[in-house]
Amino acid sequence: MGYIRHHGILVTGTYGEWAEKAHKEAVRIRDEIGTGIFGPCVAISELAGPMVNDTWSFAVFPDGSKEGWGESDAGDSFRERFMAWLRGQMYEDGSSPLGWVVVQYGDNECETKVIADSDEARRDPTRPR
Repeated sequence: MGYIRHHGILVTGTYGEWAEKAHKEAVRIRDEIGTGIFGPCVAISELAGPMVNDTWSFAVFPDGSKEGWGESDAGDSFRERFMAWLRGQMYEDGSSPLGWVVVQYGDNECETKVIADSDEARRDPTRPR
């Protein structure tokens, strides 16, 4: 047996180029990790926008796998690598041209929460970037 714990990522970039750059990186990382029995480790939406102030957004959907299964591990690897890339885009002061959040929801233990986000470095300057 296993349990379900969904993780999703929302990314918004001001001035379309940042969202496009992040989207391309997400697709690159996903494709590098490869596929499991059921296909790619995560699904990534198309870019949506432009909205007001030339903001564009996309979503990375949960892997849908039970924790500990190969597809879940691949999804975890994707999220860790993509979050590292997102954090690498931050400026020295902790701000970023990308707004993003990683959420956990649909957990069998009812643990719905924000895992990481683009404002974490400014809330806690001691947190590594």
